Amino acid sequence: MSWHQLKPNGDPTKAADYTTPSGTPCSGTGKICQINATPDASGRPVFTNALRDEMIRSLQTGIAEPNVELRSTP
Repeated sequence: MSWHQLKPNGDPTKAADYTTPSGTPCSGTGKICQINATPDASGRPVFTNALRDEMIRSLQTGIAEPNVELRSTP
């Protein structure tokens, strides 16, 4: 598994909207910053049901999950 960072204004449900993390924090709040997922052959994240559940919980509660990091900087 590896971390995949969501592009600014990207759709968190589309694998093509994720990139390799740049090491800089994600700006904004309350949205997904990055996810930890197994990459496919193209290096894009594979969404499992468990990962989707974590993403939904994080967005609903505003609390990061083990495989989901939220944006936290203004």
